[in-house]
Amino acid sequence: MHIKHVLLLMVLVLSSCGQVTDAIGSIGKSKLQAALESCATDYSGYAQLMDSGKTVSIDGEGKEDQGAPIEELVCILNAVPVPSYIMQRMDKTRALDGMQREQFDTYDISWSYHPDSGLDIVIHEQ
Repeated sequence: MHIKHVLLLMVLVLSSCGQVTDAIGSIGKSKLQAALESCATDYSGYAQLMDSGKTVSIDGEGKEDQGAPIEELVCILNAVPVPSYIMQRMDKTRALDGMQREQFDTYDISWSYHPDSGLDIVIHEQ
């Protein structure tokens, strides 16, 4: 699946991730942990929680690499919530661009994309 389809999927997933809002308010859980638990229901090891709930690493699915399906990835991004301007930048990232990085609120997010290995994302709460 091409990265260009991320925006379309975001719209579709937004309508099906209503339970994420409830999970984010869970007492004792970080937003990242709640997002991962809500969106990675078929936990396959491609989305991992690290640093006592302060970091999520997502290995996205590519043409030649197994990984988290794009629907799971977009659900996590929406649950955090990652601003739409950053998702737009992700959508425009090419393999030649290398690792990209942004900051928003209390988060640091980095990502890279290659059609063969997919979209890989690390979100860290500072």
